[in-house]
Amino acid sequence: MQNPRYAAAFNDLIGVCRKRNVAVQTIKSIARRPWKNRHKTYNTYFYEPLETQDAIDKSVHWALGLSESFVISAGDIQLLLAF
Repeated sequence: MQNPRYAAAFNDLIGVCRKRNVAVQTIKSIARRPWKNRHKTYNTYFYEPLETQDAIDKSVHWALGLSESFVISAGDIQLLLAF
C-alpha cells in the first residue's frame, strides 16, 4: 500500500467488491518481496515471506481488518506454524 499506483488500484477493487457483496481474498498478506536471485530459505515459489512474528502479526491484522476479507497463507509449513 506504500506504492500509490498499487494502492489506488487496490482501493478501486475493494470498492467494486463491496458494491457486489464479494469477499476479498488476500494472497500475499505475508509476502515481503519477490525472491528474484536471492537464495530461497522457505518453500514459497515467487515471494520471500515476512519472517518475524511481529511483522506477520501486523500484516495479517491489517489484511483481516478489511471488511469481508480472508487471508491465504504462505505455503511453507514453518510459516504456518508461526501463526
